[in-house]
Amino acid sequence: MNQKARNHASPLLLATQNDHRDVVALLLTQGALVNQSAPDGATPLHIAVAAGHRDMVALLLKKGADVNAQTADGKTPLHVGAYQGNLEIVKLLLKQGGKKRAKTLSGERPIDIAREQSHRVLFPLLKP
Repeated sequence: MNQKARNHASPLLLATQNDHRDVVALLLTQGALVNQSAPDGATPLHIAVAAGHRDMVALLLKKGADVNAQTADGKTPLHVGAYQGNLEIVKLLLKQGGKKRAKTLSGERPIDIAREQSHRVLFPLLKP
């Protein structure tokens, strides 16, 4: 269940990426690790945020996903949400404890990424 395919993707990561919520819920009830990461450190939560799957994000958080997990380059799901510009997902991550002041290895905070992408609607939420 937690084994990875040749491309290093676990069944949970694949189901998350493809927005198969029923499969994700089943895998988690059968013992899949909600915070198991890909080689780059991306967790299922990072993947769901990047794909814009709000309901999947909510499910993973409900099942204990680490809202402040970091990739190999230090990105949290909130950094990914800031890049994508998805207001509802960013609100959800903040409500669950996403850290506005978290920095990537290059020193970027979520608000810095939102600025780079011109996602002005996120500025008030991400202001430290």
